[in-house]
Amino acid sequence: MNLKLTQLAFFALALLTILADIFFFEIRYMWYVEVGLAYLLRGTLFVLLGAIIASWVAYPSRVLVATLAATSLLFPMIPGLGGVPPNTVLLVTVAVIAAMMAGATQLRMQGWKKKLS
Repeated sequence: MNLKLTQLAFFALALLTILADIFFFEIRYMWYVEVGLAYLLRGTLFVLLGAIIASWVAYPSRVLVATLAATSLLFPMIPGLGGVPPNTVLLVTVAVIAAMMAGATQLRMQGWKKKLS
């Protein structure tokens, strides 16, 4: 894959996974919470997504990005933050989004290596 195509694939996959993360988060958690808790949950989500983007810029790591992606969908299950119990759909979605984020990170790392050489 040439450099331009790798970069395009990275940006497309990164955008798709970030939008999927936000969409699933909104569908899963935002329909039943109070306004104050919604601000806390959304704020934490955007901090975690910012950390993922910062990782892509500064130090692309598949493990770090996949962990942050999984955390962004699992942290609202902490007791006191709504505590919705997990189900199969949630766990499959977390796995798919984490794998897609790791794939985007791999594309980012490949594009970075080609650019340096």
